[in-house]
Formats: sequence, structure tokens, C-alpha cells
Amino acid sequence: MKRLPRLARTLRTALPSWADDTIEQNLTKASSDTAEERFFYRTFGHSHLSVGLYDQANGLVTSDPMGHPFPPRLVRPEGQKSGSGFILADDGLYFTFDGLDRWPDVPSSAAFVAAHISPAQLVSIAVGTAPHGKLTPSEFQLVGLLLEGLDLKTAAARVGATYDTKRKQIQKVLEKLGLNSQTALVRTLALDLTVWLVNELLAQPAHDAETLLAKKHYGKTITINRISVADSPEIPIWDFGARSGRPVLYFHSMLAPVILTRDLHSKLVAQNLRLLMMPRHFVGLETAMSPDIRQARAISSLARALDYLTKDKLLCIGDSAGCGWATRFVAANPDRVSGLVLVSTPQALPVTDQRTLFAEVSARIKQDHFVVSGMTRLYNTIARAPGLAQRALSYMYRQSPADLATLDAAFIDGQLADWLRLIANQAIHTSMDEVMNLQRNWTHDLRAVPVPLLFLHGNQDPICPASSAQDMADMMPNAAIHRFDDAGHFLLGQKFDEICQMLSDDRHLP
Repeated sequence: MKRLPRLARTLRTALPSWADDTIEQNLTKASSDTAEERFFYRTFGHSHLSVGLYDQANGLVTSDPMGHPFPPRLVRPEGQKSGSGFILADDGLYFTFDGLDRWPDVPSSAAFVAAHISPAQLVSIAVGTAPHGKLTPSEFQLVGLLLEGLDLKTAAARVGATYDTKRKQIQKVLEKLGLNSQTALVRTLALDLTVWLVNELLAQPAHDAETLLAKKHYGKTITINRISVADSPEIPIWDFGARSGRPVLYFHSMLAPVILTRDLHSKLVAQNLRLLMMPRHFVGLETAMSPDIRQARAISSLARALDYLTKDKLLCIGDSAGCGWATRFVAANPDRVSGLVLVSTPQALPVTDQRTLFAEVSARIKQDHFVVSGMTRLYNTIARAPGLAQRALSYMYRQSPADLATLDAAFIDGQLADWLRLIANQAIHTSMDEVMNLQRNWTHDLRAVPVPLLFLHGNQDPICPASSAQDMADMMPNAAIHRFDDAGHFLLGQKFDEICQMLSDDRHLP
């Protein structure tokens, strides 16, 4: 019986009735969440190259499961035991580089990285490339063998061809690449390729990549604050809307620190609202002992930082996975808050008998701790491939036309795809933290909050049914609920205009 890839097995173990064969077919391989994997994605996740990381025994440690399939073993020729060089393996051309000491966080088990070189990349780097310089598979193979260090006679013998056949073929290659000799091909092309590949491998991820991405999407309408108080870590707080307007503290959903709506700034200004948000994926509290402690420290530091931005009472909003964060903030800082709004609220634990994705994940987590790390790997793997991420999310929300329309718009402009990939590469553990924080008894805090509480929910929500939020609202004396018939889980984006009007008027709070 064919053995399923690890991530596919995780999916079937965690969510047997939600497993999608079209997703499993794309999960051809994946590594576990190790120090090697964290180093790999933080270092090379931004690269334009397809890269594989190999250990001291020449075995593949990790590569992007959605990228080029690397050989499980890559043995470099005798003359390339150190430094850099080229190798042809499994009909693919690879550049190997073992200067990993350039990165201080490289794991001791890692020996070298290999970058895959496509025929198109090779031709584009060649000096004097002719307009019609496309190489045939046989020609590309020959160039690869020559770059590996073989002479023409040995290369011909390697592929089972005569020397004369390959001598004629190399002439065609030289014509296509605009070179005048085999020596020029090997020396010039090898040098140009090496310089280009090393520069790509050593290129550093942009500092504060999340800040650059936020500015790309929001331009001058966003103010990015970085505040550190006493011994607290530096907390990023993003500031939108009317700077002197009513302060709204927004705890974003699990997917990304964005609201999937257009014209965010103008809509906030129209209602005199100031939206403050901590992009919690990028707070950087990895040294804390557990997700619960990380969450508590982040909330404590956020509360102290907010003192420097506003003295007014805050209206807190939690969106989906952000509901637990918002509730915990209010419970810890009741005097700072005028009201709490929970949007697309996750089902309360213990999980009800309503069959939803959230309920099934929660039930499996209680039975098997492997599910959390497995689902994190699955989530990050899918998030790194925009096409796969869109299909996977569409599958989850396929019962909601409103959600599908929102996702389509978010992927078309690249906003959501960019954030998913950045989080998966630079904040690998945050999705695990999100799942674990939803498993804590955050509804215990909810019952104790002393401020007015408003639930906002879409009746088309396939992840967290509106009936569950209705049950929670009915159990609390200071709560009310407003349900939208034609909205799904991405309620805040779909009904942002209406919700902004509600937030600007306290009469909507109970």
C-alpha cells in the first residue's frame, strides 16, 4: 500500500471527514517543524530560487513542498567537497553552496544548500544570449555535465552518446548562447551563474517585512508605531482612520493582520473612528514558555503601550480567532474599555455537537497532541503556495457565497496571498499559537467582563455557526447579538460600512 505523505496523513488523522484529495495530491512531501525548517524558511523563504537544505550525510533536510522536488540525496563530485559547484542529478541542474556559517542561526546538522537551475534561468544568465536561445533537454543536460566539471568525451560517455554527436551538439549550444568556444561556455557561464546564485542565496529578507507589506497595501493611510515601555518588549501598533476619532482596539483574525475590505481609511474617517491594531504574528515573544504565556505577555505589553497613544476608553473588537485575545484584554483591563464587540465568534468549548471545521479540530486536539503541530505544518505549507491556499480556503468556505466572493477579491489583488506567505515563512509558530489559544477557556473571561457585549455574526458562516454565538449571547445578561442574513465568516470585511456606523453609536451596545 502506498504510504501517504506526512502532511496528508496529518490531514486525514486530524480531519477525516474534511480531507480533500485535491489538497493531498499537492502535499507530496514535507518536513517536520524542526530547527532546520525554521532556519530554512526564515533564510530562504523570500528567495526567488527553489532551494533545498542538505545535511552532513548529503540527505535532504527540507525544501518547499510546493516547489521543485529535490533529490533525497545529492552527492557532490570529489572536486566539489567544499565551496560551491554544479551537479546534474535526476535530469536537474543544481548549484551547491556550503558557506552556511554566514548565518548565525544555522543548525549544526546542515551542510549545504542546493539551488535548482532551470533551462530558462541558465539561458538568461548566459553572456550574449541570442533571441532564440532555448535549449533542448539534451542540450541542457550536456551543459550541466560540462558545468559539473566533465570534459566533452566523459560527458558523452555518461549519457551513452558518441563524442562526435556531442561535439556537434555543443556547437549548436554555443550558437544559441552567443558564445564562441566550449572554454568560454564553461568559464564565463559558470562564473556568471555562480555570482548570480550566491547573490540570490545571500540576499537578506527585508527588515521588518511586515511593515513594508503594510505600507505597500495601505500607503500613507497607515501610521506604524513601535512602543517599548520599561522592560516590556517593543510592541508594534498600527494606526488607521481619524487620528482624533473614537479609539477602536482591533484584534485581527487568524489569517492576517488585515481587514478584507477596500477603502479602509476613508470608511473609518467617515465615522470618526480610529482603529488601533497589534499585528500579533510579528510581536516576537518566541522565548516565552507557552502560547498562553506569550499571549498574556503580549496583552500586558500592549496595554502599557496604548497609554502613549490614547487616554480615552477603548472599544474592543475581536474578529474570529481574535475574539479570545479581545476578551482576555478586556478581562485584564476593564477600566480601559467601554465595550466589547465579538465578530464571527468561534464556538465555545466544550464543543457542541454541531459539525463544523472548528469543532472537529478542537475535538481532535483533545485526543492527540500531534494534531496541533501537524495542522500547523499543514497550514504553513498551504499558505506558502497562493494557488493552493486559495483552493484550500475556498473549500473551507464553499457553503458561503459571500465568503467565496471575499476570498476571490482578496487573492486577486494579492493582499491576502502576500500576508499568508509572509506569516508562514517568518512567523512559523503563530498559527500553532492561534489554535492553542482558542482551546483555552477564554469564554470564562467572557462571562466575567463588566462592559457591554455585542456579538456580530453572519448567518452564512460555515466555520462558526451563528446559532452558537446566539447561545452565548443568550447566556449573558449584558450581551446582545446582531445577525446578518447575507454574510459569512468574513463578516467584518463584507459589512464594514454598516459595522462602522454601529461602532460610532453606543446605542447599539446593550
